[in-house]
Amino acid sequence: MRVFVKMGLTSLSVLKKIAKSRFIHINMTGNPHFISPNPPLSAIATATDNLEAANLAGAGPERVAARRRKEEELDMLIKQLASYVEAIANADLVSAETVILSSGFDLKKKGIRSTEEFYAAATGRRGEAKLYRKAVKRGTYHFQMCTDLTNNSWETIYEGTRGTFFMRDLKPNCLYYFRVKVITNAGPSKWSVVCSVFITV
Repeated sequence: MRVFVKMGLTSLSVLKKIAKSRFIHINMTGNPHFISPNPPLSAIATATDNLEAANLAGAGPERVAARRRKEEELDMLIKQLASYVEAIANADLVSAETVILSSGFDLKKKGIRSTEEFYAAATGRRGEAKLYRKAVKRGTYHFQMCTDLTNNSWETIYEGTRGTFFMRDLKPNCLYYFRVKVITNAGPSKWSVVCSVFITV
């Protein structure tokens, strides 16, 4: 069973978020599980420093707005890093929980998430990932992929009536993101949660 990072960013104050970001940076620096963090740890460090500087700048509408922008930038980077950590961890489910905890992220407790309607995972075969969407009656599945969440560059990789799809010819040592929506007689669903897969071979 896949394991997940516990985010909880919205419940953290700015100071606690800065401390958590630096804790993650320390834990992942030189960590043999994470050879090429995506985004780079240097980007996390810079965004953390920028948020701290904005927080120390004081009050006032313009300064508060600037602080919020810096906080949003750090949140986005941390979420991307969490996806990378999950993908690395779930490449070996035996040690997945240990790998997540070694990163400085917290582990999402079992039993508090709903049944997965969509998941993606590396198959172990060269350049291949398996995508699965829970079956629906008379549905058409639209799978998409991208390698960078910041520019919203989603590419449609499959449209059809099969809820399981194998994406092949992926590059090794790369992180991929996948999502899916289903169209039925009732209309199109929303896009699913984004699943990340790190291809090692």
